[in-house]
Amino acid sequence: MVAPQDDEGQPPDEESADPRTFRSVRPPKPLDEDLLDELAARIATMPEPVATLAVGVEIARAEGDATGVRKRLFELGIGIVRYGFSLGLAALVAKLSGATAPRPVAEALARAARISDGMWCELTRAVGNALKAYDPALAQMLAFTSGRPLTELVSARNDFIHRGGSGDNALEKLMALLESTEPLLSLSLRCVVSLDPPTYEARMGTPLRGGVWRKTKGALPAGVESGVAYVVRDDGTWMPVSPYLPLVDKRLLFADGPHAPGKPWRCTDPEIGEHREHQPIDRAVRKLVGEDKNAPQELTDRPRLVGREAAVKTLERAAEEAAAGSVRVALVTGSFGVGRTRLADEIVASAAAYGFGRVIDARCSVERRTPLRALRTAIEGVKGLGRMRDAIERALSVEAAMTRAALEASIEAIEEALVEASLEEPTVLDMDDAQWADEHTLGLLRMLTERAIRKGRGRLFVIVTVRDEPNPSVALRRFVGCVEQGIGAGATRVMLDGLGPKHASALVQNVAPISKEIERVVVEGAGGVPFFLVQPLLVWNETGALVWRDAAWRPRDESILKASVPGVRDLLRARLDSFFDPGSDGERAAQHVLACVALYGSGLPVEQLVAAVEAAGTNARSVEQALELLVESGLLIVRGERQDYGFAQEIVRQAALEDVRQKPWFRRIHRSLLEAVGRREVAEENAAFLAAGYESLGDREEAARWYGSAVEKALAGGEFERAMELGERLAQISRGAERARAELHVVDALFRAGRAAEAKERLERIHLDGVSDMGVRLEARVHTLAIAAILRHLPADHDATLVADADAQGDVTLRIETRLAVARLSRGHRGLSLAEEAIVLASESPLELRYRALGMRLELLAEVDPSDVGRLQRATELVRAAARELGSPWAELDADNAFACARSNAGDFATALPLFESIAERAKRFKFGTLEREVLVNTATTYLRTGDAARAVEAAQRAAETCRAAGDLVMLAGALSVCADGLLRIEELGRARAAIDEAIDITLPGRDYRATLALLRRVEICERNGDEEQAFRDATNARVIALENGNVDHAARATLWLALCAARRAEPGAQDGLRSAVEAASQAEASLRPPTRKLIEVARKLLAAS
Repeated sequence: MVAPQDDEGQPPDEESADPRTFRSVRPPKPLDEDLLDELAARIATMPEPVATLAVGVEIARAEGDATGVRKRLFELGIGIVRYGFSLGLAALVAKLSGATAPRPVAEALARAARISDGMWCELTRAVGNALKAYDPALAQMLAFTSGRPLTELVSARNDFIHRGGSGDNALEKLMALLESTEPLLSLSLRCVVSLDPPTYEARMGTPLRGGVWRKTKGALPAGVESGVAYVVRDDGTWMPVSPYLPLVDKRLLFADGPHAPGKPWRCTDPEIGEHREHQPIDRAVRKLVGEDKNAPQELTDRPRLVGREAAVKTLERAAEEAAAGSVRVALVTGSFGVGRTRLADEIVASAAAYGFGRVIDARCSVERRTPLRALRTAIEGVKGLGRMRDAIERALSVEAAMTRAALEASIEAIEEALVEASLEEPTVLDMDDAQWADEHTLGLLRMLTERAIRKGRGRLFVIVTVRDEPNPSVALRRFVGCVEQGIGAGATRVMLDGLGPKHASALVQNVAPISKEIERVVVEGAGGVPFFLVQPLLVWNETGALVWRDAAWRPRDESILKASVPGVRDLLRARLDSFFDPGSDGERAAQHVLACVALYGSGLPVEQLVAAVEAAGTNARSVEQALELLVESGLLIVRGERQDYGFAQEIVRQAALEDVRQKPWFRRIHRSLLEAVGRREVAEENAAFLAAGYESLGDREEAARWYGSAVEKALAGGEFERAMELGERLAQISRGAERARAELHVVDALFRAGRAAEAKERLERIHLDGVSDMGVRLEARVHTLAIAAILRHLPADHDATLVADADAQGDVTLRIETRLAVARLSRGHRGLSLAEEAIVLASESPLELRYRALGMRLELLAEVDPSDVGRLQRATELVRAAARELGSPWAELDADNAFACARSNAGDFATALPLFESIAERAKRFKFGTLEREVLVNTATTYLRTGDAARAVEAAQRAAETCRAAGDLVMLAGALSVCADGLLRIEELGRARAAIDEAIDITLPGRDYRATLALLRRVEICERNGDEEQAFRDATNARVIALENGNVDHAARATLWLALCAARRAEPGAQDGLRSAVEAASQAEASLRPPTRKLIEVARKLLAAS
């Protein structure tokens, strides 16, 4: 008799992948209820995995699912075959005593993959035939595989599944099969649970409740093992059936073949249709098959790199330099699929060989762009990064004080902590897909690049991958631009292109031995892009389109050589079919899980995932099982202690999203996810995600609410570019006054980002003509004045009625904001008075407003009346108290620094010096490196002002050492300049000249205030040394640069020195020139610094003497 086959010998999973396009429109014929009752009565006598399938029939029957009943009847029939396969294999192994299986069985097992129903019949029949010589009794029990009942059942099943048959004969065919398999199914299946006391469970029928079986105590045969399943033969012997009948989580499941040739054997859950790898059965089958020199070679999704030798050498050199004692930044760019991540991973995998002891593996996500999220996740559980974690928490906890300077300081603190950690343990920071990084992260990468260029200390290698983007963000452009400026000086950029034909062919062969015709098709269609060279091979292997023959993978038939190359969605679907039975509850749970994770982006916490899928009708147990299998399949990955789930590759996420978006349940699962995320205490962190989600569902009201929260969160956290983007999206879905308010958020973000000119332009494009909301109109006027305070394009008394109009409107917040805006523009005593009024109004307002009002008063007080020490100190203390209440160490230090500078400028050195020392120590503790170095230079400058040149030199040298270690050339130049001035005063002219020469080398290219100050200091040193020619050149150069920059003080000082020099030489017209210089300087004398005023006095005395 012909063995049962699926139609055309193909696995049914493949054929049923496409929806059936025909099915009899005739209503199904009612099945015989008496026969169904008889089947139900037999459940108690069936072995566990078979009984589980029979229970599925009863569930579909209870639900009135006529088609489901028929489907499960056929599944039950094939389940009996699979049960017979396991028992037959177990019996064969017991008789072989460690020898390999007979050749027909070994060959059948070796080539088994994606086993169809017909193939299960063939396998079981092969095992039965082999048993005839070893175990005739069990061989006779498996003789049904060649009998008519099974042949007819498989034929009826094919008709039902593939040709739209009614399946009305399913019950009849199954009952006939049950009759022929009664001897097999009547063998008692037992599981030994304990040897002391001897106890076993009879695994027939169904458990008392989930996972709980009735236990029987009594004597057990010698040699049995706990945790092993047995069947009791007719002669009373116990035959072990583990691991061929897999015991997983206290349940007996079916054995299952590999999902592709060369892959491991698996097990199948008959209840929910899940497939998962099972090492015990895989090892057992491989041992039974024995060594096969012609065994298929498994395809790898990470083939050895080819064509990237130059790129690898460049990155290796940078890594070695970093490990030797420096900071190095390597940027790897290229188009999609070109292998950026693969190249970076190759280098990171060898980190230990280069001398690195720590790797920080950060992955950015397009959907999850909250500040520093990728970095926070990456350092979870990594030892030695406690200070870095603290710095990140401080950066994220301070919102109200998040000015641009505060943001830069908080990110710098993270940079300092990371570099310090690298000095303790050489570190690699791997930042993947940084085109999706948030502003804070890109700012950190830019700072690290600047440090690398400046030759700052550290043992840190930063490798960043960025996909080529048509419209990169401003922050990304700044980072990439910084890398390009530093190429060869601490930074490296590797730009990847597609592979040439020779290397493309080599990469295909690195996946596995591939036939030339397949290689040609793949190479021609991939354009040299590695992703498209590897992906089609994996899809074809997953779907069984490749066969192993003559030591290479070849096409099963010619169709794949003519059809279009498969894509990621094909791989996704094939992988799902490999782990879940099509149409099963497990597959539905997996699709729900994939939809939620794909929508969320990455890092979806498991509790939110379960809540969302449960709300859509899938129970928690099914979700957890689906998650396990999806991770096992490689589609999902899980990270961190919170068990955050995401996709291994962004392209797979996109494919999954496209695949599930058309499902009828997609909108329901999307809303369930949004509700689950929105219920969390930290929902505000996901405001942008929630807003976009509700917008896509057409819920404009909820979208606007969450967009508003997202904009406020971004502004408060210093994510100004993100705030612009979200504000524009909010404006698109808003109308009238709400639209104008959203556009004002964009203006505010531009202004806070330091882009005042763009803010002005954007403000002018807002249409307020139809807006009657006075609050919105007042906000626009406030922004107008704030921008004018920076650009100075409007007079100080512009919009004279603004404060009065806000008072009439009555909103306290607007009354405060208008006063601060006018104070910022008008300055002087009027501005100070308005700031005082704002402070009074802000007494019951949010802390953010109070802090800003107090800060504005301190700023104006230092300008208007710096001599009032008591008032200035009280104002500083109030700002510091507000900063402490905000939880902002930076804001507190900034207030102290402003007060110390004011006292130093006012000559109160006794107050300024100890405060500077305190600020420097605290700034060092909090890793605010720039502030620490600035304060160290201020300390040295203040010592100069006290006349203590020796202490000034000592302080300046300490500042210079700190600046050199950080590679901060700007502050280093300032420290060297102060040091040179101090050395000059103690008559160490040689050291003074060396210090000032280095300072000028650093500052002169910038042609700014620092350059002119250094040049003027060298003028003094050269003059004292008698090098008047150099002094003359420096004074002339300083005068030109000062006039270019509008620096009145330095221009006057240089002009006076040149005029004095000419007068002393008695050059013609020198006296008139000196007189003119003194007259010009005298007009601005009140604003000039002491050294310039001293020159004026010298000039006046010379003129008087002549």
